[in-house]
Amino acid sequence: MSRCAGSAVCALLLLACTALHAAEPATAPRGATPDLTGVWRIAEANTPAPGAVPAISVEATMSKFRREVLARFVSNVREGRMPADRGYCTPAAFTGPLGYGMAPMGPFPVNFEILGSPGRLTLIDEMGVVRRLYLRNTPPPDALDESNAGTSIARWEGAQLVVQTTGLNPAARVVIGAAGTELGRNARIEERFTLPQPDVLQIVTTVTAPELYAAPVTTTNRYRRDAKGMMFEIAICAPDDRSFDQASGKERFDATPPADLPPPPR
Repeated sequence: MSRCAGSAVCALLLLACTALHAAEPATAPRGATPDLTGVWRIAEANTPAPGAVPAISVEATMSKFRREVLARFVSNVREGRMPADRGYCTPAAFTGPLGYGMAPMGPFPVNFEILGSPGRLTLIDEMGVVRRLYLRNTPPPDALDESNAGTSIARWEGAQLVVQTTGLNPAARVVIGAAGTELGRNARIEERFTLPQPDVLQIVTTVTAPELYAAPVTTTNRYRRDAKGMMFEIAICAPDDRSFDQASGKERFDATPPADLPPPPR
């Protein structure tokens, strides 16, 4: 047991830490907020608001790239660097609209689940990205500067949940496997969650990434709640064992111990 256990100092420290980590209240009464929890599947992938870009349109999203980024992207495609230029195993990262893998242009749609708990919503997708949407006005005191999920601060504006995400991984690519399409520094993402119909979730997403896009990219997507839905695991890293060469069927590294290695202790 700690030497300060039971002392007034420890009691004050405990109260201070509890207050420091406590979530700030949502901006709407609990009973007035819609229920966003459950498993969500893509219902209408292309439901754009005026001027919005469909999340699955590669051409439309690429048209927002900065000119130098687009030129680099075209060069990578021509030189064959697009499909497999991601290293051994790149974990999934949040870079934009939900349900499209790691980006607006993911290779396949994925489902996601929203869980509710006091002070936050937790969003988990089938690519393994876990996002915690904190219902507070400021980031938690121990939030990371950068992460694959970023730091998401949420607030209720009536029946609409508005989420601002910063601290995103600048190395995350919006086109999977394509070098030169990294999100870049100082990126931020705004999402607006609403339920326009029973069991239909609409999310309007605006991605601002000054090193990648010449202007913010806005997409609108709809998802349908599946009361009996199951979440699956989509593992993109399973075959990426850097010690094994799948082409030759042999180990890449020589594991033979050096001749002068002493025997292990008994």
